[in-house]
Amino acid sequence: MCAVGTFSGATFAYDNRKYWSGEMALTLGLVGGAAILYVLGAVLLIFRTTVGRVLVIIDSVLGVIYVVAMVDHTGKPAFLILATPVLIALVLAAMKPTGRWIAAKRTVHNRRM
Repeated sequence: MCAVGTFSGATFAYDNRKYWSGEMALTLGLVGGAAILYVLGAVLLIFRTTVGRVLVIIDSVLGVIYVVAMVDHTGKPAFLILATPVLIALVLAAMKPTGRWIAAKRTVHNRRM
């Protein structure tokens, strides 16, 4: 979602240069950075690392803060729907079963031959 938002915002800014501003550049940088952190966190989480879990949690918290700030800035509460996938990622990454899954040792019995 962050990557799509960054791409569409950059495309809009490129096509409509009269709307380009420092605020738009800052927003594109923040959302683009969030996209990179989410991808990195997801890949590391797939490899069962605690760092991946922490990255996903931190990026999700920052995403919720960003959505709330966007709603406050624009005055449009409909934007709160954008927090739904962020909250889902936050809850799933923070759950105890996720931590147990990361901590589980791979044994000979659970490896597929």
